[in-house]
Amino acid sequence: MRNFPIFDAHADTISHLYETGQSLNGNNAQIDLSHRVRKHAQFFALWGHPYEKLIDVFKRELETNKNSIVLCKSSQDAQYAWENGKLAAFLSIEGADALNCQVNMLDMVRSDGISMIGLTWNHANILCGSCMEEPERGLSAKGIDFVRRTFELGMSIDLSHAGAAAICDVITIANKVKGVVVFSHSNSQKVCEHPRNITDKQFISICELNGIVGLNLYTYFVNNASMATWQDVVVHLEHWISLGGENTIALGGDWDGVYNDDGTYNMVGDAKGVDSYGVLYDILIKRGWASIQIEKLFYKNMTRMIDSCTTQAPVIIQ
Repeated sequence: MRNFPIFDAHADTISHLYETGQSLNGNNAQIDLSHRVRKHAQFFALWGHPYEKLIDVFKRELETNKNSIVLCKSSQDAQYAWENGKLAAFLSIEGADALNCQVNMLDMVRSDGISMIGLTWNHANILCGSCMEEPERGLSAKGIDFVRRTFELGMSIDLSHAGAAAICDVITIANKVKGVVVFSHSNSQKVCEHPRNITDKQFISICELNGIVGLNLYTYFVNNASMATWQDVVVHLEHWISLGGENTIALGGDWDGVYNDDGTYNMVGDAKGVDSYGVLYDILIKRGWASIQIEKLFYKNMTRMIDSCTTQAPVIIQ
């Protein structure tokens, strides 16, 4: 693989560390500082537990491993990390339930370095329905306030687990205020019909918003089976390219987020970490992808997205 960065939009590693008591430097997770790639930016999602507990784990790891990782809020921060041999860590929240869906917590989490927030996980909440539960229920009045304040603070909204009606509502608001919208780890529903995947119409809406859709490596979102190949993944990517998505596609592996009860996981080609993306790179080269297309997929689209948040002055929404 050529020596350019990898910027991945989704990993649940912090929750894994919280549950196991392990460290980011030496663990049985898929993101491990002890064998990281040279230029790596990673969105770490805080998921499944109260925000305060998860952010404490992240801050502990940041301090313990300060020679190997740095919290970032912009592409300039990431460039500094890479130049100094460190992992560029970005933070997201997967499911506003971690904040008890409280709008008044958004200013605090922004100050902690959160750059992206998902409204739901698989369960509906007071903000909106999810892709798995009450997908027909859009944003509540509180959900609208939550989305508006998120955009005002310069954070992006992650719709990967949101229901169809909520997706439509968020896109409508984003169009009005130029908010940044992301599906951090979702695949094409046209290629693989699964509730967690997104429709062509939704994908095109994200393209029009200059947002991001991150490719998920969980096999059931790739081909609805317990095994999938990297060639299967390419079908999703090339379908999105055919829809005009060259500037929208990104990587969203869902690292450490798809464990089975026995501790195994169903990842494409038994992928075990971001260095596995080298297999995808080789396939895309053989299929005739241009270097600039691969660079956009691997990191350039994500750096553009993060900077469109951090450089945009907060918009006060009436």
